[in-house]
Amino acid sequence: MLRQNVKSLAQMWGQWVAGVQYEINYWDRWLGSRGGQHCEDFANRMTPDRPIDGMIGPIIDRLPKPDVQILDIGAGPLTCLGATRPGYRLEIVPTDALADQYDRLLEKHRIRPQIRTMFALGEDIELLFGQNTFDIVHCQNALDHAIDPVRVLLQMLTVCRVGGYVMLRHAHNEAEHEQYSGFHQWNLTMRHNDFVIWNRDHDINFSDEVAGFASHEVLMSEGYLINVFRKRNDVPVGLGGDFSNRIASFQSAVVASLGTVEQSNLVAPDN
Repeated sequence: MLRQNVKSLAQMWGQWVAGVQYEINYWDRWLGSRGGQHCEDFANRMTPDRPIDGMIGPIIDRLPKPDVQILDIGAGPLTCLGATRPGYRLEIVPTDALADQYDRLLEKHRIRPQIRTMFALGEDIELLFGQNTFDIVHCQNALDHAIDPVRVLLQMLTVCRVGGYVMLRHAHNEAEHEQYSGFHQWNLTMRHNDFVIWNRDHDINFSDEVAGFASHEVLMSEGYLINVFRKRNDVPVGLGGDFSNRIASFQSAVVASLGTVEQSNLVAPDN
C-alpha cells in the first residue's frame, strides 16, 4: 500500500494541482460546444429521467431491494449515469473535487444540470458520507486523475454497503498514453486478471490488497477496463490510515507544495 508520508503526499498533491487548469479548460470547451464531437454524450447527460447506464443496470439488478443509492465519484459537471430503471427508485449522488469550478462553467454556458455535482475529495469521502452508505459506488475516467487512487478506492469500498458494488470504468494505462500530462499521473491495467495501479514510482496490485474483504470481477478488459468489486466485509479499521493523522499529513503536504522561503529573504518583525 502507498505510504502516506508528507514527502510523497506533497509530490502527489503538486502533480494534481498542476493538472487542475488542464481539466477546467477541457470541460469549458466541452460545455461551450455542447459536447463537440461527443454531442450525443452531452445530449444524454442533459436528458431528464434518462434510463440508467446500460453497464450499471445489470449490477442494480443484483441488489435485493428497490431503493438504490448510487455515488458517482469524479462525475465532472454532468453525471453520465442517467436516473431511472424500471422497478427501482434510484438516488444518484454525483461528486467531484472541482465541483465549484464546474458550477461556474455551467453558469457561464447557461446550462442547468438535472442533478448537480457536489464537492467531495475522493480520498476522504467517508468524512462526508460515513461508512456503508451506498449500494453502488461508480467511477468513470476519473480514478487515474486522483491524487492518491489507492486511497480513493479504499474510501469507495468504505462508503459502499456490505454486499454492494464498486464499479470502475477506465482506459488502460492512460498516463503512459498521455505522457503524464495534466491529471494523467496514474495508470490502471490488468495483470493476470488482477487490477493494478501504477506509475513511475508506485506499483500496487489492488485486487490482492483487498482480497480479505472484497471480491473482484472483470466485466471488460479488451480495449477498455470495466472492473467490479463486491464488498463482502467492512474495510479493516486503519487500513487507509486514521483520519486525524492523514489530514494532518495532507495539510503539511499542501503547505510543502507551495514552495520554500529562502532564509536570506526573511526579515525579523519589529517588536
